[in-house]
Amino acid sequence: MNTRSEKQWVIFDADNTLWNVEVLYNQARKHMCEYVDKLIHIGTDEISTYQQRRDAELTRVYGYSASRFARSFEDTIYHFVSAATPEQVRHVRALAEAVFAQKAKLTSDVELVLRSLYSNGWYLGLLTAGEA
Repeated sequence: MNTRSEKQWVIFDADNTLWNVEVLYNQARKHMCEYVDKLIHIGTDEISTYQQRRDAELTRVYGYSASRFARSFEDTIYHFVSAATPEQVRHVRALAEAVFAQKAKLTSDVELVLRSLYSNGWYLGLLTAGEA
């Protein structure tokens, strides 16, 4: 048990620490790249590289928001398919938005670790730059 008189905190960044969201992003990216590749036959690696670079650039404008990720998918299809139809753009946007409708899986043994810390007198905090 924590016997110090001052409050002792363990503060976690949730995404990819307490639960694994990167797998959801990667699955969406894979599906988007395969979809765009069927339209232009350029290869998924080049499409993925462009999307990830664009997503990083958009962080300056949108931060870590769901709208940033969806926008990067839209920008990607327009980059490779300049005459993309509204339906095609809606499709890739829906792939990106689906990430935020899914429940991420908890990291292995996270509940055990959190309960152990809490029962030993630690205060637990959550700090994240993502969506609420």
